[in-house]
Amino acid sequence: LIIMSTYSNMILLRIILFPLYPFMYLIITLRNKLYDWGILKSYRPSERCVSIGNLKVGGTGKTPFTNLILENLKYKHKVTLLSRGYGRKTSGYVLANTYSSCSDIGDEPKMLSVIHPEINVAVCENRCKGVDNLRSDLGIIDLIVLDDAMQHRAIKPHLNIMLTEYDKPYFRDYLFPIGWLRDIRRSARRAGVVVVTKSPSQLTTQQMDNFSKELKGTTTDKVYFATYDSMPPLPIFSSEKISLPTSKKVVILSAIASPTKFINNISEKYNVIKTYIFKDHLNFSIAQIEQISDYAVQNDAVVVMTPKDGVKIEEMLNLSAEHKEILYTQDIKYRILEYRGKNLNSLMNEITKTLN
Repeated sequence: LIIMSTYSNMILLRIILFPLYPFMYLIITLRNKLYDWGILKSYRPSERCVSIGNLKVGGTGKTPFTNLILENLKYKHKVTLLSRGYGRKTSGYVLANTYSSCSDIGDEPKMLSVIHPEINVAVCENRCKGVDNLRSDLGIIDLIVLDDAMQHRAIKPHLNIMLTEYDKPYFRDYLFPIGWLRDIRRSARRAGVVVVTKSPSQLTTQQMDNFSKELKGTTTDKVYFATYDSMPPLPIFSSEKISLPTSKKVVILSAIASPTKFINNISEKYNVIKTYIFKDHLNFSIAQIEQISDYAVQNDAVVVMTPKDGVKIEEMLNLSAEHKEILYTQDIKYRILEYRGKNLNSLMNEITKTLN
């Protein structure tokens, strides 16, 4: 197993920043209070805006959950996705088109724009300016989905959907650098809906009740549990989407925030001979992909990655046919578990409440 990641650097950074923890806590608390008291102003757009975010540094399954939302709303409403566009090389407001690359808009917005060509996707660091530009460019918009905007207090969405992981919930974590939270636990009170991601598929009602009772700091009883199903790995460059035989040897490639679940899932089904882990949103070079692919070819293996990484590889048209042939992605699909009358339909109703 070869791991190339920044995890050790993050641990070192936590140790270095540990003495600053009290000051970081006070600064974040004061900033939130200034917004709560109205001293710092929040902008409430006229269009219905729904934020999908979390309190944690790193992944909580936000991208596949956003994909679920878009899939269920895009044919019923005029939906637009507004993201920051992490990992892009541009700045300011960019409205995606069919020619936009990952360097233009970031890997996650690019992936979602490919999956959902029916919706408009835009990126902007300043969410308020982004909404204004979208209004100017697109006119009437039913719903704006704000990706990862829970900490952006300058914009006030009509609904905050907060994601937290079942195995690593925010209420058992601490503010960075002691833990992995980027905001204080008390900020969970801004959530109108809480979605517990990466939940076991066989949760009982009693287990869900027990978890819900631990959601300290929230003011909502609108708690949903989301599990995911892993799809068979499919080739990136082939129009024939033939699933991968379980007998095949696999090299894992990952540049996502929390790759553990992805790695474990692949390892349970395939013979994993090597794993490459890079920092989140990394823009791969062709040389890196060729080196990893060469290793796979030499060992009669294939390279499997997430669709978020695959969309970056898909832009590398200069890769050899031999390399393209062994590159696969494995997608996951979220589904909402039934919990005391709450299900996918009731969640969609919460999101589109003022649109119905």
